[in-house]
Amino acid sequence: MYTVKNFLDQKIVPWHRILSGRNVIESSFIEHASALELPIENFARKNELVLSALIGCENEATFLTLIRDVYEAGASGILIARPEDTVTLPQKVLDYLDGHPFPVILIPWQIRFADIITAVSKQIQKDSDVQIMQYETIQKRLLETYLSNQDMNCAAQLLADSFMSQILIFDTSGRCKGFSKNFAAEEVSELDQLFFEKEYIIDIKAHERLYGSLYLKPLTSKKLYDESLFFHYLIWPLVLWFDKEWVIQAANQSIKDDFIWRLTKGPLESFETMCEEGQRLGFYLRGSYTCIVGDIYLYSSSDVRANEHWIAPNINLLKEEILRTAHTIHRRVMVTWQKNLLIIYLQSTNGYFQQGIDLFLDKLEKKAGEVFPQIRFTWGISGPGSDPTDFRKCFQDAKFAQELCVNTSAKNTRFTFKNTVVYNIISFLATDSAIHENVKNIIAPLLEYDTATGSSLLETLQCYLDCKNLSEAARLLHLHRQSLLYRINKIEELTGLSLKNADNFFLLEICVRLYANRHK
Repeated sequence: MYTVKNFLDQKIVPWHRILSGRNVIESSFIEHASALELPIENFARKNELVLSALIGCENEATFLTLIRDVYEAGASGILIARPEDTVTLPQKVLDYLDGHPFPVILIPWQIRFADIITAVSKQIQKDSDVQIMQYETIQKRLLETYLSNQDMNCAAQLLADSFMSQILIFDTSGRCKGFSKNFAAEEVSELDQLFFEKEYIIDIKAHERLYGSLYLKPLTSKKLYDESLFFHYLIWPLVLWFDKEWVIQAANQSIKDDFIWRLTKGPLESFETMCEEGQRLGFYLRGSYTCIVGDIYLYSSSDVRANEHWIAPNINLLKEEILRTAHTIHRRVMVTWQKNLLIIYLQSTNGYFQQGIDLFLDKLEKKAGEVFPQIRFTWGISGPGSDPTDFRKCFQDAKFAQELCVNTSAKNTRFTFKNTVVYNIISFLATDSAIHENVKNIIAPLLEYDTATGSSLLETLQCYLDCKNLSEAARLLHLHRQSLLYRINKIEELTGLSLKNADNFFLLEICVRLYANRHK
C-alpha cells in the first residue's frame, strides 16, 4: 500500500523536512489527500494525507488543536507549508507528539496543494490497480487449487504465502478446516484461544450466510492485506470448499435421515440387520432411547408460509445444534426432519429419566434461542425405551404427546406420554353426562362467587391443587399466607368439601381438571 515514505521518496516536492513521526512514515498508509484548515471537525478521514497552510493557528492552543484533530481522525500525516518555508513546533505540540507518533512534515510554499493532491491521487489509483491485479492473481490460484481437488490446508498455505501471515480456516462450530504450515499443531488444538484475537478474524460470509471464519495474523507488525479487496476477491473462492463439503454432508445426511425415518415405522428387517446398517452410518441402536418429537413455529407469525420459509435455510443448522447439545451431555443421539417435525432419539440415562430429558431440552432451547430468537418449540416426549428400544412405539407415543401439546404463547412447551395417559382418562370421564352434571354442581358456586365479587377462587383452587403446598401456592399467586387461607376456607364453605380430606381433595382435583378440559 501507498505510504507517507513512498510519497516522500517520489520527490513530488523538491525538498521536505520531517518535524515529527520519522519512525512511523513507513506504516502510515495513504488512501486520500486533501487540503484542510481549522476547524477540522469531521472533514479529515482515516488514512488521509492532510495539507495545511496553518491558517487560524495563531498560537500554541490552536496549533495543538489542528494536530490533535487530524491525528484523532486517523489521518496518515500532515504536510505544512508557510510563506517563509520554516516552522517551529510549539512546546505543547511537541509534548503531544511525544506520546502520539504522527508524521508532521514541512514542504515548500511554492508547490501548489492541488498539484500534490493530483499526484497523490494518481499514485493511489495506480497502486490500487496493481493491488487489484495481485488479488485477481491470488483468486485465480485459489480457484485452480479448488478445481484440482486440493483441501483447505492448501488454500490456507496459498494465502499464508501471499500475505506473509499465519492462516487458519474454521467453520461456524469452531472446527478447524485448514491451516498453514507455520501454525504449530498445539496452536491448532488450542483453537478457542484464537477467538479472543478478534483483530485477526475475518468472516467467511456470502449471500447473508456465515460459513466460517479466517484467522489471518501477519508475521510482521505490518498489515499486508486490504480488507475490502480481500472480501471482494478471496472470500467467495473459500466458500466453494464449504459448499462442496456441505453437498457431501447433505448426501450422507439424506441416507441417515431415511434410516431414522424407517426406524419410526418399525423394523422391516431383523433387529440385527438394522443394527449393522446403523453401525455403518455411525448409529448405535442397542440400549435404551427416548423419542422426542418437536414442532417449530415462528411465535411472531401465524403464517404457515413464513414457517416454511424459515425452515429451508435453517433446519440443518438446528440439527447440528441438536448433535452438539447431545455431545455436551455425553449422550448418543439420532435426529431427522420429516413431515415438518423434528424427530430425535436421545440415549436414555440410567435413572433420573425426566431430569436427563429436561437438561437436554433446556440446553437446546437456550442455544437455539440465542441463534434463532424468533422460533419456539412444542415437544412431545415418549417414556424411556426398553433395551432394545421399540423405536416405532416410542415415536408414536412422542408424536401423540406432541399433538396434545397445544401452544399459543411465546414460550416453549413440553408434553410427555405420561401426561397423555391422564389426558385420556380425563377425556373419557368428560363424555359422561352424569359426571359432567356433578362437576357443574361443585364448580358452579365458585364461578358465581367470582362473577359477583370479581374474585378468583377457581384460579386459587387450581393453583393450590397443582402445588399441594400452601406456601408455594401463596408465592405463585402473590398472596400473603393468611389471605390464601381465607380463600381456601371460602372455597370449602361454597363447595362443602374439605381440602384436608384426601377423598374431597381428589374429587376437587378431578372436577377442576374436567372443567378446564371442557373450557380450554
